[in-house]
Amino acid sequence: MLIERGADPNMRDINGFTLLHKAYYLGLESLIDFIVRNGGKMDVLDSFGRRPYEYKRS
Repeated sequence: MLIERGADPNMRDINGFTLLHKAYYLGLESLIDFIVRNGGKMDVLDSFGRRPYEYKRS
């Protein structure tokens, strides 16, 4: 709902995680697609120097 109302999908939390980092960590594929379609960037680094897709579950 926040993204639909204009929130920045690339905003980081205290650990540097964006919504994409969290969605990849939790394995939420449909949420990942939604975030990317609405401006989520794959190249944003968290506090550990990792991009969102580096948290993808195998």
